[in-house]
Amino acid sequence: MSDHSIPNQALPITQKDEAWERQSVEGYIKRANFRVGTNSYKKELSKLYDYYNGVTYDEDYQYVLKPYGGKERQNFPAELRTYPLIKPAVDLLIGEKLKRPFNFSCIITNPDVITIKEEAKKEAILENMYQWFINRLNDSGFETGVESEEVELPEHVEQIFERNWKDHRAIIAQNALGILCLISIGMRNIRKGSLISW
Repeated sequence: MSDHSIPNQALPITQKDEAWERQSVEGYIKRANFRVGTNSYKKELSKLYDYYNGVTYDEDYQYVLKPYGGKERQNFPAELRTYPLIKPAVDLLIGEKLKRPFNFSCIITNPDVITIKEEAKKEAILENMYQWFINRLNDSGFETGVESEEVELPEHVEQIFERNWKDHRAIIAQNALGILCLISIGMRNIRKGSLISW
């Protein structure tokens, strides 16, 4: 078994014992190559960032500089120059993403939302009617034990309710969406890095 080999993963579960597990884990760890300076992905990512910033490497243009694999050409008709093609495209994508308006809102679409709203509306109107009834009794001279309060007409209560009612689940979801928006603002640099490394 070579240094980076991983055992057969398509074995039935009855044949996967502790030795197989140990070999699998060690094989994946050795293949991952976590040592600093030897990770080719890190070097490649660094090279992509350099290309984004306008730095080029001559070894990537060997097909131009040494077309037949021999000596390097001495008499070029022009110099090899860098034209920034990657940076404007990545910056344009990032700028377009940042300029998009964030106008999302959460709504509840469960079948029970109408029932909950109607119950809350009925409760608000009943409280209003209850206070109207207490006010009338107090005006007539009956002792109710509850003070009279100025209340809206039931029609106005219904209109106010329709304008102002929000399901608590929608409020929680909207707050969560706001938190996700703040997190996404912090992820801009990660998005930029992913655009460069593609």
